[in-house]
Amino acid sequence: MTKNVRAAATVILMLLLFILPVTSTYAEGNVLQNPGFEEGEDGAPTGWSKDMWIAGDAAGSISVQSEEVHSGSKAAVIENLEPNHLKWVQTVTVLPDSYYRISGYVKIASIAGGGIGANIFPVGIGGGYPATSDTGGEWQRLEFIGQTGKEQTEIGIGAALGGYANLIQGKAYFDDLSVEKLDTVPEGSSIISLDSGAQAPPADADGGSKPEEVPHKVSPAKLLLLSGVFCLFFAFLYTRAFRSERLLRQEDVIYTRWLYVLFGAAFILRIWIGLTAQGYKNDMNTFMAWGQRLTDLGPGKFYEEGYFADYPPGYLYVLYLLSLLRGLFNFAGGSGAETVLFKLPAILSDLVLGWIIYKSARIRLGSGLAMGLMMLFLFNPAVLMDSAAWGQADSFFLIFLLLSMIGVVDKRFVRAAIFLPSLH
Repeated sequence: MTKNVRAAATVILMLLLFILPVTSTYAEGNVLQNPGFEEGEDGAPTGWSKDMWIAGDAAGSISVQSEEVHSGSKAAVIENLEPNHLKWVQTVTVLPDSYYRISGYVKIASIAGGGIGANIFPVGIGGGYPATSDTGGEWQRLEFIGQTGKEQTEIGIGAALGGYANLIQGKAYFDDLSVEKLDTVPEGSSIISLDSGAQAPPADADGGSKPEEVPHKVSPAKLLLLSGVFCLFFAFLYTRAFRSERLLRQEDVIYTRWLYVLFGAAFILRIWIGLTAQGYKNDMNTFMAWGQRLTDLGPGKFYEEGYFADYPPGYLYVLYLLSLLRGLFNFAGGSGAETVLFKLPAILSDLVLGWIIYKSARIRLGSGLAMGLMMLFLFNPAVLMDSAAWGQADSFFLIFLLLSMIGVVDKRFVRAAIFLPSLH
């Protein structure tokens, strides 16, 4: 009886091995689902989704194949037929304020262009992770360590060819990706932040963290200090300067001299902020990518079905000019010169707005009050952060809006009507 039971158990076990579905194997602790792209049908691997900068069959393809694999029977493949940024993406659950090792295997088939190559990256993070443009025909392991934010519970992980504002042509394979939580960090490791809203400090030899100066970071303490100084400045202007006959009744030549000083100070302050503040990276990179696309294809071919561009043509000509200047002076990507160049329209627009405020208020209120109102705008922390620090283009469009409003107030409706459509 015992032999019969053992034989039956053996048969049942063997049947189960053949009947039960085969699941992909991966390293213990890997929180990624289907890290080897083995599961799924019709080129749609379970757990993964496609993300495309330029959509369409003519721009590139993203699929799963079986000819080139690192392990198992399948691997992902991305082919950019034109400069593009295609990627497989998966969102995983993570623990707050924790360290994770993120890795994967990459094999380059071909690369054309000077953009970022194949990479495994955390979605929403501008840089710091490794990339490769040549694996010598072999599989190459890419690996980095990241730290989640104090309240972060999930992160997107992508396998990409190209990068944000770093489009590239070529073909690459991806396999055996991994996201593993670490209890300790290896000595000498470089840590990048996995939180798109913050920068993580690097780890020391004991796995703890130590402070490091992060370049191009806008400090909240500096912003609060600047806001406090501005409040005192506003209080002085409101309680003393705007009520002082001596300050408001000066000769025009005195105000003219002060105009040179104030505009010079406002310009120098904005250039300093532009150099020391990285800017809102996603928008800055988008502006640069649009400018480069205009340089490569020309304005007539900029808009294309499947290509992300949510700006009307007007400001794109400014970006076109900036991109041409970047190429003319050979500014390095990511350099301070490139950053300030693409912030320059906003910086100069601030100064133009200050001049419009002064000229308009001078007619109605006199030179003294007009200069005070101009200073309140030029040295307002919100204006400084929006243009000089973040590199946003709001000031550029505000010029046309303000001129249109002044036209309405002056009952010059034709002029107002001309400036208002210029916003688009």
